[in-house]
Amino acid sequence: MDKPLLILVLAAGLSRRMGRPKQLLPIGGETLLRYVVKKALTVPHASVAVVGSGESLMKQQCEDLPVVWIENRDAHDGMSTSIKAGISYAQDCSAGSVMILLGDQPGMDPGVLAGMAGAFGAGSSGMLQARYEGKPGHPVMFDRRFFPELLKLEGDTGAKPLLQRHADSLQFWDVNTPVPVDLDTPEEYEHYIRSSEE
Repeated sequence: MDKPLLILVLAAGLSRRMGRPKQLLPIGGETLLRYVVKKALTVPHASVAVVGSGESLMKQQCEDLPVVWIENRDAHDGMSTSIKAGISYAQDCSAGSVMILLGDQPGMDPGVLAGMAGAFGAGSSGMLQARYEGKPGHPVMFDRRFFPELLKLEGDTGAKPLLQRHADSLQFWDVNTPVPVDLDTPEEYEHYIRSSEE
């Protein structure tokens, strides 16, 4: 792999609270999924993979972008299945580290992604998490030595158990803005659209 950092955009969620596939919601003249993926693509010296469901309309959003599509057929079993699908691919392509990014956070600042990617590496403790005004959030980065443990995650808790278990290896990337909002409900989506137009 010529780019040692792999950015995993998790986009296989079932959108139960939204009532329709949130990955296809319009944001900034394109779909939410495409909008977030294009932010990930701004990070220098990184490859991008999208972990999605089998929904063909979602895959079509990325067909003309330089990304790999990883299909998660077990999305109904929680976020851990998307992480494991992405980490399995990361191992196959010999990625040195991964950055896990949520596909439903359009307010994510590309500068945060690039800053974290640049800071992670030589001398790193192995895990780096964004922290917004003191509150931990995404993205989260992991050195490849944590891949075996990431592959053992279960349920819908994401990587929290691993972060807690290895708190001594976790460093934070502090950001002086609020945590980017997850668009999980119609109300959150409408509020995001209104606030972005102001």
